[in-house]
Amino acid sequence: MKKILLLVGGGHAHVYLINKIIKEKQKFKTILVSSSQYQFYSGMASAYIENIYSDNDIIFDLKKLCKLGEIEFFEEKVIEIDPENKNVILKSGKKIDFDVVSFDTGSELKIDNKYLDKEKIIGIKPLTNLKKIKEKLGDLKLKEVRFLVIGAGAAGIELSLAIKELEKKNE
Repeated sequence: MKKILLLVGGGHAHVYLINKIIKEKQKFKTILVSSSQYQFYSGMASAYIENIYSDNDIIFDLKKLCKLGEIEFFEEKVIEIDPENKNVILKSGKKIDFDVVSFDTGSELKIDNKYLDKEKIIGIKPLTNLKKIKEKLGDLKLKEVRFLVIGAGAAGIELSLAIKELEKKNE
């Protein structure tokens, strides 16, 4: 019986691994569980916000990629992990056994909206929020709005510069 490699999340590391599996004959069964069939490429996020890239440029299809590598794909969320019995439970109730598991789910920001205006705050994570950010920016008169980018390191600086460029383009 083949060993089972379970990949939870469709982040960069797992996409790299899936590409390796496609190129080399796998000696094990691989399963990918991701909450979305589509993954945003974070390296293009600021240029996407600046309208240099479109949705089609920045998004790739995990399900299609898995098909190329004969990898089973589940568009679901893992809600429980049982490391002792080596399985996970999906939101649908399905149980998936594994021999080896890897997590590459990215981060998700929890913003406490108790004291803040919920409509004015959009976290960049998960990356699916990029679409919301882009739509929100498109609805605003950028010269009349003040932006605050908190954290995010180099990505935060890139996002700030992209918004500044948008502002210049819309003058």
